[in-house]
Amino acid sequence: MKKTRVSQQKSRGGCNTCKRNKIKCDEHKPHCHNCLSRGIECGGYTKVFKFKEIKSARGGRANSASNSEDTDIFQLQPSDSQLSQVFHHAAQSITGKTCEQLVLEQHLARKGKNPRLASELETVLREFRGKPSVSLCPSSSSDWLVKEQSPFLFEVPQLPYSFAHYHKTQFVYNSFDVSTSNVLCVYVASHLNPWRTEIMPLADKYPIIFDLLGMIVCSHLGAKNPDFKAMGLEFKVRAYHQLSRGLTNNLFPNDICLMSCILLALDEFWDNKSRTDLSHLRSASYFVDRRLRSKTPDPRFQFLLSAWQYMRVISRTTLLNPALGFRSAYQPRLVSDGHTIDHIMGMSQELFAILDSLIDAIELVKNVPEHAYHPDLIEKVRGLQYSLVHWEPPKDGLELWTAEEVADHKVTAQSYRYATLILLQNAFPQVERYLTPRELSFRVREELSTLRLSGGASVVMHVFPLFMAACEAFTAAEKQWFRTKTAAVFDAISSNNIKRMTSVMEEVWKRKCLLKTHYESLNMPVAPDDHLLSGLKSYASWFTVAADWKIDIFVG
Repeated sequence: MKKTRVSQQKSRGGCNTCKRNKIKCDEHKPHCHNCLSRGIECGGYTKVFKFKEIKSARGGRANSASNSEDTDIFQLQPSDSQLSQVFHHAAQSITGKTCEQLVLEQHLARKGKNPRLASELETVLREFRGKPSVSLCPSSSSDWLVKEQSPFLFEVPQLPYSFAHYHKTQFVYNSFDVSTSNVLCVYVASHLNPWRTEIMPLADKYPIIFDLLGMIVCSHLGAKNPDFKAMGLEFKVRAYHQLSRGLTNNLFPNDICLMSCILLALDEFWDNKSRTDLSHLRSASYFVDRRLRSKTPDPRFQFLLSAWQYMRVISRTTLLNPALGFRSAYQPRLVSDGHTIDHIMGMSQELFAILDSLIDAIELVKNVPEHAYHPDLIEKVRGLQYSLVHWEPPKDGLELWTAEEVADHKVTAQSYRYATLILLQNAFPQVERYLTPRELSFRVREELSTLRLSGGASVVMHVFPLFMAACEAFTAAEKQWFRTKTAAVFDAISSNNIKRMTSVMEEVWKRKCLLKTHYESLNMPVAPDDHLLSGLKSYASWFTVAADWKIDIFVG
């Protein structure tokens, strides 16, 4: 007798993380047990609302928000005013959200750019829900480019900051001026900070700049107080809206588009999601190429090239994503803003060029057994090691900075040099070690111990060397030093990605102890910085931890 196969109904209500990894989800809310048991962050659940196609008052058919994935979401505005009211009232009464917010959530979730957005919005809006006085999407194309900022959906949280009681415009400008701009630049003197002197004055001419500054301010302050996330989302939606219109109608110069992509990419890195959307950083590379090809580039915005170089190289260091590579006949390896001390890379400009070349080599072998590395590639890496060992900080063109600032930047650059050597030697065991990883880690500790966290602007560059050196710590005293230092850096710059970096550091230390115990049980005593423990492809490396946890780490 033939057995009848019992059909099982497919579950389509799993969390976003399980869906992305194509594994079964137990659908427990608010966080599924599957993700919790694996020790990863649950992406939450996205609610997708579908509206039936109805006829408008004129007999025409309504445009469906889900007809095509390639449709520009910012063009989805019903032409019939009565139909528009039906959509808005239905969305507001059912979900407490506007129609535009729902369309944006569905689009981002469908594209995989921000699968947690809907679940985050559900929590945030429950506390900050309010009635909008104007729609996020204007009723006509002539309304979108206005100098007077429209009211926001959310009120400024009343927090113990001196600017909390100001008007929202003053809140953004003051917060960016006294806080966030300091994280984007290593200069102590405010008159040298290009984000203050070049970008802020253009906000009247290009309203998108104001929304981008508001977005990045809320993202920065939100690291210590999540109440800012709701208002930051409002700024971000408005910025997306204007950027889409501006690109479609060619309303923005190339450098404004480049600056927009850089800040949107930084917001993604600071958002502390499991996976990072790299589309903004890749888009920035397109506008960089256009600037490099231009015969008359605007000299005011040369600093945007170094900001892009810093973000691209730092993100490549831990993501090892070939999509972030950049090749142009117009672009040399060394990109800076023209000053001896770059506004974001400090004195480490040449070191970033070397690090960029090193990541090229690592990306070629990250899926190749170590015994199969090509001899020519190993020889190239030896050349990079030689450049690092013999590198010296610049000595001329330092008149703009005080002796104390110059000393800080020299020490920071040296810590970058040692951290890059750690990465190089752990990735290529065929290259003879200049110093052992723990010795290099100790050198980084020595350098960073002398730096000021209060009043020393170079602290924004400490994250990369701090992370690379911390992964080589082994004794309890060493680990405690790095815990304390990392907490101090977070307190100084409020960068949200440091929280995940700290979790990875702790896991690396835990795995190194387990792995060392395992080898000793096999009568194979190994040193704490033996390649079996410290190698990039070791079970105890940060690279393996990030792959096992399915997360991205940003160390900038």
